[in-house]
Amino acid sequence: MVLSKKISVKTLTAVLIFLVVVVFLMVSLFSYQALLRIDTDEYGMIHSYQVQSSLDMLISDLGDMETAERGYVITGQKSFLQPYAALLADADEQFRALQGSTADNAVQQQYLSEMKPLIGAKIADLQGNISLRANGGFGAAQASVSLDKGKAFTNSIKAIGANMETEETSLLQIRTNDLTQSDVMTKSIVLWGSIMGFLLALLVDYAIYKFVIGEMVRKPLLEEALKADKETEAFSYSVSHDLRAPLRAIDGFTQILVEDYGGKLDDEGKRIAEVIRASTVQMGKLIDSLLSFSRLGHAEIKEVSIAMGALADEVYKEARKISPDRNIEFVMGTLPDIKGDADMIRQVWTNLFTNAIKFTGKKEKAKIEVGSTDNGKSITYYVKDNGAGFDMQYVGKLFGVFQRLHSVEEFEGTGIGLANVKRIVERHGGTVRAEGKVGEGSTFYFTLPKK
Repeated sequence: MVLSKKISVKTLTAVLIFLVVVVFLMVSLFSYQALLRIDTDEYGMIHSYQVQSSLDMLISDLGDMETAERGYVITGQKSFLQPYAALLADADEQFRALQGSTADNAVQQQYLSEMKPLIGAKIADLQGNISLRANGGFGAAQASVSLDKGKAFTNSIKAIGANMETEETSLLQIRTNDLTQSDVMTKSIVLWGSIMGFLLALLVDYAIYKFVIGEMVRKPLLEEALKADKETEAFSYSVSHDLRAPLRAIDGFTQILVEDYGGKLDDEGKRIAEVIRASTVQMGKLIDSLLSFSRLGHAEIKEVSIAMGALADEVYKEARKISPDRNIEFVMGTLPDIKGDADMIRQVWTNLFTNAIKFTGKKEKAKIEVGSTDNGKSITYYVKDNGAGFDMQYVGKLFGVFQRLHSVEEFEGTGIGLANVKRIVERHGGTVRAEGKVGEGSTFYFTLPKK
């Protein structure tokens, strides 16, 4: 009977491990495809904005040319004509830009073909009035201007421009909707795929745990619980090893495929191979993060008095080694001592400092500030930076497992560091919160009770 149980658990574990690997690989591949769609949609939106900008500049240039012409006709002062040549050249440049940026749009090309002769006629009318003023004086030029031929050209050009604007606005709306759908799809794939993988890993854990409990039914309850914890931790390391084995195989065989059969692969095939290898590396990091997060849930808290100032300073210096050449201003205020598990609290500081250094990576002069507030029965510590920041409407997602507010391309990571911070602090009876503003930085707070 015991042998049957062992075989069943072993078989179930192997099947679940295989499913975990498949789920994470599928998440990686589908996420990559979704990101490609997002890039395409974003390029289309930028393209539409460029068309609208060039159109606005073209009509603005024609209006400014007419203003210069009218000023010269009325006053005869050549200073009014000084910007005329530059405006003429810029109008030609904007028209060429429109032709190039709408080359794939037959509707816009038709509008431009209708607009071109009107622009030519408008410019010819302006130049004719300028010549009349220069050669025939004010009277001759005034007579020509009073015919108001230029106004008819201007109205026609603006009407066509309005049609082009409507067409581009419609395209922009379509691209915006596509981008939103792609973004939602990507987040859904990553979220539900990660949840599925994590739940499958927990099922493996639960299967072994139930088997261990079944073998210990005759032992005291306390002894059973302690043994179950030890077995669970040992199993975590076993799962880690079993998950990495197929990952190493996938990575190894992919490398062999590239090295030995690379000549038979086209560029797309080589790119896919690189995506597979990159996905196995990312999954390895996710496995490590999941196991770390799982262990934090049942690790024993060894409470000691912690010199927070010395600990924070030491951890920052270690984290700083990641990018020693960067210009970072570090300001540390008073950090009162507190009681807690030194190793766990070290992990809190490590995650917060690593995040601060990472998310200030695009700042020429970064600043990281550490301080605290004594609340009487508790102490609130904080880490503040002037980095990328975040939108406060998403603050509720920050401390969740695999919740990311920035893409992996912008800032690397697994999205579990702040979840670890929350779990450690809450196991100490404390709370966490965050404040931020996009482009201006963020502040992360954790509060620990005095004991």
